[in-house]
Amino acid sequence: EVSSSKSLQQCYPYLNGRVFVWANTISALRDCWILGHGPATTIFYLNQYDLPALLNIFGVYALYNKPHNWYLQVAQDTGIPSMLLILGVLVLFFVCGFRKCFGKQEKWDAFRTGLLLSVLSYALMAFFNDSLIYHAPMFWFLLGIGWRQMTVGTEE
Repeated sequence: EVSSSKSLQQCYPYLNGRVFVWANTISALRDCWILGHGPATTIFYLNQYDLPALLNIFGVYALYNKPHNWYLQVAQDTGIPSMLLILGVLVLFFVCGFRKCFGKQEKWDAFRTGLLLSVLSYALMAFFNDSLIYHAPMFWFLLGIGWRQMTVGTEE
């Protein structure tokens, strides 16, 4: 069993089985929290043998190879310190961004606000999917341009 908590086990089927996969990933972080297991190794470290849970959630025996959460994927691949670093960058970006876009200002900038909301949508989507961040140059492009817009004063 991934968890001995009966209340957590009852939540396994929620979000299309993601609660089970997230709990499984978190339980596997105990032995890799500093450096991680490395990229594309999830299938080897997650509990694939909890048959009652797998059958109740998916209806068949299924192998899953990723946690379907970008933050958990980063923690498992490269360790919790790198996940905290990424979260720190995002928090700093959002704090600066919300101040620049919605704080006291002379003129509202639609471009800057669009960048902020675009990165925010990717960051929220990352809770339920990991592939779109890892493989989306658009996210990193928006984050880079947005970082420049949010941290540098306007040159008008």
